Amino acid sequence: AAGHGEDHAHDAAHFTSARHAEHVLRETIADLQAGTPDYDSMIPELADAVRTQEAAMTPALAALGELQTLENIGEPQPGAHQFRATFANGQALTWSISINGENKIQGLLIQ
Repeated sequence: AAGHGEDHAHDAAHFTSARHAEHVLRETIADLQAGTPDYDSMIPELADAVRTQEAAMTPALAALGELQTLENIGEPQPGAHQFRATFANGQALTWSISINGENKIQGLLIQ
């Protein structure tokens, strides 16, 4: 995988782990706030949905300020991980993310 050494191979179980989900979510939040979502990291259906919502989503997320904390608050369904994200402006949002065995984000929900 890009950015990882050759000796750092991962299997599907790693990609669906909470630890990996947190890492991917941190990058995804930063990318969305910057207005540069990594569409290649998403399944096509999710990438399309993000493209249609990006114009409204980017300024709203950027207004929250820098991500301060990301706390794992559970696994509502197998493979889906829920995190409480607290931002510099004091607002907290619940993010749900699911990553498939090919290391593609297949679900992303902000509440």
